[in-house]
Amino acid sequence: MGLLCDVWHKCRIQQAIVQDNDELAPPQTVQALPPEDKLEHGLCNCVLVQVIDDADVVGVAGHRAAQLRLVFRPKLSHNHPLHNVPLAYVYWFSEFTTTQPNLKMYRVEYQRDTRNHRVGSVIKLQSIRRLIQLVPVYGARMNPALTSVNSMDLWRKYYVNSFFNKETYQAVW
Repeated sequence: MGLLCDVWHKCRIQQAIVQDNDELAPPQTVQALPPEDKLEHGLCNCVLVQVIDDADVVGVAGHRAAQLRLVFRPKLSHNHPLHNVPLAYVYWFSEFTTTQPNLKMYRVEYQRDTRNHRVGSVIKLQSIRRLIQLVPVYGARMNPALTSVNSMDLWRKYYVNSFFNKETYQAVW
């Protein structure tokens, strides 16, 4: 039996710039590397996902932050509505409700179920609007085990870095 889906560990996304829907922003590479010996938790980028079809490109209404875990395309019959449609599995963060006005950043945390597991779902890859950067909310003490490789797994709360680039600032804040 053959593979049931194609899987990618990296892909490039390209969206219109915030100020002009007719002009494209430079493409961005997003990663969803699985766990391995050197990357115990994998290496998965965070993205801004449009969750409401008619959401405005400016502001966070109709959008959620998510961690990209897998990019795939199931091998389905030609008449299936998802035939040849790239999909993504993501872990969701909380909605954009808590702001840090003095920092001009939103604070989010992993959405968890009643058993404290991260909540995830499958989305269409085209609903990803842009790569975003999350910064751990350190608090009074920083965990000495924190590295750039494990920061998304050791922390629970993060700031959405509005200053990651001009497009992110205009889209998020």
